[in-house]
Amino acid sequence: MIKKAEIINQNGFMAYGTVLNWEGAKRSSESENHEYWDAVSEFNTEGPLVCSFLKIKKPIADPIEEMECHYKTEELLLAAENDVVVIVAKPDHTKQAPDETTVKCFYLKQGTGIILKPGMWHALPCTVSLNSSMTFIVFKKYTSYSEDQNTATDIFFSKLKEPFHVEL
Repeated sequence: MIKKAEIINQNGFMAYGTVLNWEGAKRSSESENHEYWDAVSEFNTEGPLVCSFLKIKKPIADPIEEMECHYKTEELLLAAENDVVVIVAKPDHTKQAPDETTVKCFYLKQGTGIILKPGMWHALPCTVSLNSSMTFIVFKKYTSYSEDQNTATDIFFSKLKEPFHVEL
């Protein structure tokens, strides 16, 4: 199966979260040394946040076989170096898995980001470049990783019934 990646926009991504880009952003202040856009989006969390880097080596040609979910946590992802494709799906609450009929693929140009709603399933992004891509991620501390085995994380994985490929 092949899924076509679409250029991300707020209307198409609304069911999954928020798009972070320049569209509609209003400049709050400026001087000869800066320009500032305040509060282009809100990010809701209880507790400390972590900022992380994710270097993506998975090329767009590789099959998508697995998705992950953070039930309690929003996730901010920014394409920091090179373009990426983000794969998302709504939850199938009866199975604690992605609803595979809702899978969509979105093309994020470098400098564009998203905030995923809690409970939205997503795959590891794919790099569009022949090389790797770098992303910047923000979410609640212990969402995906803890060195302490007694600290619960908020990351869950699900193998897809039918793997697919992304096409630009």
